[in-house]
Amino acid sequence: MGKGQDFERLIPKELSDWFTGGKRSDLYWRKRTRHRRDSNKFQLGDIICESSEGQELLQLFSIELKAGYSKNRKGTKAVKNIPWDVLDLLDYTKRKNQKVKHFVLIDFWEQTVRDAELASRIPMLIFKRDYHVPVVAMDVKHIRLFEEYLGLLCPEYAIVVSFGEHTIQLIRKEIFFEWLTPDVVCLLAKKLRNKELNV
Repeated sequence: MGKGQDFERLIPKELSDWFTGGKRSDLYWRKRTRHRRDSNKFQLGDIICESSEGQELLQLFSIELKAGYSKNRKGTKAVKNIPWDVLDLLDYTKRKNQKVKHFVLIDFWEQTVRDAELASRIPMLIFKRDYHVPVVAMDVKHIRLFEEYLGLLCPEYAIVVSFGEHTIQLIRKEIFFEWLTPDVVCLLAKKLRNKELNV
């Protein structure tokens, strides 16, 4: 099994533990297909919940999971990370007749946003680069929404990245889920269902 699949199995278990306060580790599962059906719009993203318990997380968020994306350099056995580096964004300029370069982070964020918009949910990207810690990426406006209920998110280190129409904040996964609470997720999911919240 690849590292990406391991990560996509681990995160649902960790979210299950987090949502239930350690009582269950099987609430959420990795989704095996990317098929989209209007009748199942709570299941966009990479995680599913087949129980009535825990549905609020997926009613509020569309969660994408991404991991790995290293490759060997041509002609060598040395491993090269495909660029996730946010500083690469500063180096990039579009020039006439130049092939447009894509960045892993931007591509994955745009996919996350597309799925979230289809489901009318808040986009959340959880990713792990090879040999690095897992990170949560969320739109800054949604971080501010949660801060109204939870107080300021003040990690020791966080990165805010702007590109195009997007401004996202990158936070270590464990810090983010120490701050976010299931109670607030349930409250905001209810507001979203009752059309008292626009995302």
